[in-house]
Amino acid sequence: MSVATGTNQRWTGRGVVVTGAAGFLGSHLVEALVAEGARVAAVDNFSAGTPANLEAVRDDIEGAEWDMAGDAPAPAALREAEVVFHLAALANPAACRQDPRRAWRVNVEGTRRVLEACRAGGRVVFLSGALTYGEPLTLPLDELHPQRARDPYSLTKIAGESLCWLEAAARELRVTVVRNFSTYGPRQAGDYVVPSLIRQGLDTGRLQVRNRQPTRDFTYVEDTAAALVAVAAGDVLAGEVVNLGSGAETSIGDLAELVAGLLGGLPVEDLREPVTGSLRQRCRNSKLCQATGWRPRVNLHDGLARTIAWHERQAALAAAPAAKGFRESPTATTGGAR
Repeated sequence: MSVATGTNQRWTGRGVVVTGAAGFLGSHLVEALVAEGARVAAVDNFSAGTPANLEAVRDDIEGAEWDMAGDAPAPAALREAEVVFHLAALANPAACRQDPRRAWRVNVEGTRRVLEACRAGGRVVFLSGALTYGEPLTLPLDELHPQRARDPYSLTKIAGESLCWLEAAARELRVTVVRNFSTYGPRQAGDYVVPSLIRQGLDTGRLQVRNRQPTRDFTYVEDTAAALVAVAAGDVLAGEVVNLGSGAETSIGDLAELVAGLLGGLPVEDLREPVTGSLRQRCRNSKLCQATGWRPRVNLHDGLARTIAWHERQAALAAAPAAKGFRESPTATTGGAR
């Protein structure tokens, strides 16, 4: 199904690159673009993503293994693409805090290499994050809110945004910076809150949260992918910053109760630890919705149910052989967006 009325004909046959394509969000975006008829080149270095995430569209895409923070030249597909979605990043804030220099190499120097490889005048969508806003001065957060965060992840994303505007001025790139809030869903790994709660419930039969009070704005991954496709379908948001979120604020405590209920009514314990990071987040998504017609379609209850079902299937398939790599890999290796 087309993500928005009239987008399908805009994508049919267009050459598109997704960096971080084998990661959590990247793989869902690749699937959405293939469904729209785009010719997709999936670029990744498999540091976080896995070829198994692209198995459903394996025969419909080209693959290029490339490390954007390394020395190898950019793959030809990146230099030739009409549209580039740059999702590849060291996307875990904890990993960025542990190794700030690696965060700079990947999120800043890597982004510079991607942008320099894009053809002049090309369309670029750069995935930034709502964490760059820091502790909110007002809610909901809109695109004019100052970027006050000073953690390594946020600083490198702010620097990446600046590089986008520099390259846009130098080579007429048609850039949109998307500040994404909290995306969740199948294939998300690591210590993100939704998969952590689900795995905890499946493994132990109970849930613990560090603190029930913080709030986040959760968007199901298929809705996030649809929003990215809608942003790049035309140029109405070229040269703009746009927030991407559901517009709904959910506490970690309420999230845990939803997961616990979907897992059969598990007990939830609040450890009442000190809150780290922003206490509250809520996205003002009116700019995105008005410009593209996008609306989130999957509510939190249904999205969590789908995500739990995926985790249960993964547990059942844990002993299955690993998926093979890309069919064709030009000599080249991007941090997979997660």
